[in-house]
Amino acid sequence: MEDPRQELPSKELANTNGWSETSSLKNEYFRPISKTKRLPDWLDHFNPRDLKILPKCSAAVWILTLLIVIDPTLKALGQATFFGVVVIFMVPPSGVAFVGLLAGITVILGVCLGWVWGVITMKAALATRPATDLQQQYAAVQAAASENTTNNMQASGQTTYQQIAIYDGYLLDTRVTLTYFCMMGLFIYLMARIRVAAPKLTLVQMFAIIVSDIFLTIGPLLPTFSGTIPQTLVVPAIVAVGINLVCNFLFFPQSTSHIVMFDMEKMLGSMDSFLEACTIHLANPKMRMDLKRLKRTKIEIIQLYTAFVTI
Repeated sequence: MEDPRQELPSKELANTNGWSETSSLKNEYFRPISKTKRLPDWLDHFNPRDLKILPKCSAAVWILTLLIVIDPTLKALGQATFFGVVVIFMVPPSGVAFVGLLAGITVILGVCLGWVWGVITMKAALATRPATDLQQQYAAVQAAASENTTNNMQASGQTTYQQIAIYDGYLLDTRVTLTYFCMMGLFIYLMARIRVAAPKLTLVQMFAIIVSDIFLTIGPLLPTFSGTIPQTLVVPAIVAVGINLVCNFLFFPQSTSHIVMFDMEKMLGSMDSFLEACTIHLANPKMRMDLKRLKRTKIEIIQLYTAFVTI
């Protein structure tokens, strides 16, 4: 009995043995990457998901910018209201609402840690200077103020001169400065160690050091205790965290499950054509998959998996 496959044309015979060449042409892994110009991956955000994030982050920045323009809110928040915009750029409302809440808590935690340590440092530093030395320095500044002010508006002129003299460093003391330097340096070192040990607490370290810098630069100049000097940065930062939370909950809110499902779909979506390409290659060993496309698929899967793990 004759083999019926001998009567088939050569193309149909190829189909019975495996995948045809037309199947390989339809599969993207057997075609070279198109050389059409396109934006790089880090700049290509023209997709529905990213286009939802853009207005949400823009609204947060726009709201806080309005608070800078409005004079009553500017006076209430202080001269450093712009710092709130910086906080929004550093911690934008671009992800899950709950993750945004955790980010806001870490920002506030860092601010509070820096503030508390700064107050402790100020108390310890002022205790190192005897009261008699401070009174002598005060008397010298007052004498210089009376000599450098005119008779017109003499009281207010002396007060202004004393304030200028204080911030020019006329009341600096070596013991106070060394105490600030040692204690704040120790705090910055501990925060850096925390960042290395727990990278997820990076925001705590950043904002704690920002607040501690105020105590380190202004604290040694002040002859008396003033624990509210970082308030000019703390209030705008807290307002920015609140605006972030509101925008996260009101504009296109996302849950962790939604983002996980989206990333898994994107990660597993490319596996279908890849498995088909493997089947074609096993049936036709002479067909070779494009190496550049395989490398790009590998990089994309690694990036998606990394983003999936960090959620």
